[in-house]
Amino acid sequence: MIKYLLNWFVYAVNGFWLLFRLYEQKKFMKRILNSDLAPFIEHHDESLDERDFSKIRKYYGLAVPGVLGEAFALLRGKKMTLSERSALTYLGGLTGLADDFFDKTQTRDQHILSLIKDEKDVNIRGSNEELFMTLYRKALSFSIHREEIITRCLEVFEAQIDSKKQSSPSITQDEIKNITYRKGGSSLVFYRAAMDHSLDSEEMKMLHALGSLFQLENDIFDVYKDHKNNIQTLVTTETRMQDLQKKYRSLIREFIQSVDQLAYSSKNKKQFIRLILVVISRGCVALRQLKKNQKKSQQVFAIDQYERKDLICDMEKLPNIFRTTHYFAKVNPR
Repeated sequence: MIKYLLNWFVYAVNGFWLLFRLYEQKKFMKRILNSDLAPFIEHHDESLDERDFSKIRKYYGLAVPGVLGEAFALLRGKKMTLSERSALTYLGGLTGLADDFFDKTQTRDQHILSLIKDEKDVNIRGSNEELFMTLYRKALSFSIHREEIITRCLEVFEAQIDSKKQSSPSITQDEIKNITYRKGGSSLVFYRAAMDHSLDSEEMKMLHALGSLFQLENDIFDVYKDHKNNIQTLVTTETRMQDLQKKYRSLIREFIQSVDQLAYSSKNKKQFIRLILVVISRGCVALRQLKKNQKKSQQVFAIDQYERKDLICDMEKLPNIFRTTHYFAKVNPR
């Protein structure tokens, strides 16, 4: 009981710390990002809509610097610089637009490649591409690692190309796993490239472990959308949620072990782990809900038999908030 109460307190402290950082990032976006978005909000073609702007301001532009950037800074023991925060804000802002090149607009691969390389003769077509390039060039201008960001962005591009295979019903579980982990890992390394401090091989391993975990958590929360879009993920193809729970817990342990190998101070590593666990404990709650559905289908996860409300986990509900603290206590090793 004492250990559980202590973990609940640690969760609360880290949770409130993270909420404050997100609040600070919201204020920062108003100062730096809104002026870039204003011309596109006022005048744009059908390639952009309110959902695109919402993803920039309420999700990616907020979470990438407000969660990942703060976590990277916490690990090294030094606050983000203005340039780092700016670069991460713009990289976060362009993320949803880049995803839409593959998922929504079906942009040709070669054209996407030209945009990423920022080729002089690239033909920018539509408001979405114009906004993407505005944010991309701003991000590159703020970072001291311009070429590194481009290189890592190309790796994300390759992972996205691979992910197209997930629309095929014949894809194997090993292929899905490799694509999932590669996509998550490459994305995290891409964002990490915006930080000024150097990146060694051990931290690279940690980023791939954490990226795999984040991508799986994302797929857990997107299970309904992916199923409706006929996207094969580790979640939509699972028939025993207890097996996926084991896989998720295994990734958490792998992430923690990889952090232990880093050259940063023990104090910083402990704080970093706790902050990340606050985020990924949500995935444990969502997995619990998905597993409960098996009672309706002879203890087998049969996704076709469930309704939308069965597959979408509302993390704003009070019971789920308390469950998150429970799972944080279970996975927190210290």
